[in-house]
Amino acid sequence: MRLGVFGGTFDPIHYGHLRIAEAAREALSLDSVMFVPVGVPVHRQVAPHGSAEARYQMCRLATEDNPAFEVSRIETDAQSPCFTVDTLARLRMERPDAEIRLIIGADEAAIYPTWREPRTIVKQARLAVAMRPGIDAAELQAALPRWVIDAMDVLPPIFIGISSTDIRARLTAGKSVRYLLPAPVEMYIEKNRLYRP
Repeated sequence: MRLGVFGGTFDPIHYGHLRIAEAAREALSLDSVMFVPVGVPVHRQVAPHGSAEARYQMCRLATEDNPAFEVSRIETDAQSPCFTVDTLARLRMERPDAEIRLIIGADEAAIYPTWREPRTIVKQARLAVAMRPGIDAAELQAALPRWVIDAMDVLPPIFIGISSTDIRARLTAGKSVRYLLPAPVEMYIEKNRLYRP
């Protein structure tokens, strides 16, 4: 089984995230893409705006119509920050036969060597890098050590100008977020009064 693992705060999840997951599924012939909402972020100075449970529920709602997508609680239920190397080790125990691809953005790939135990991660999973606007694939690869380049695949570029930051700002200002994220997620946000002043 070929499994894509896509972690993030998903605060909130939007169509850009879903397109990256679908592009990775198609380009890498993945059987499934597992979304892993971060419970307690490791690298962020500011806590997510939505609770871990709310972000998990939004991921569940956003992906429920795609049988190739699943959502894991592995980090949502953790009481302390989870490092990718530890999450992958747990997933390896749960799915020993899975061939794992770790889906990350180009901005994360640029700093990948600074992650905790990056060499161990690439022994557990091959990297699938989603390019972002303003980042050139050749420049990115030129800046990375050979051992990272040899362990990564660059996904076809997807240029969707949607960000969770912008969505939160629009909600705070009382503006529409229609067509930026799935309708069930929008309804969940409205019902639970998330991202409101």
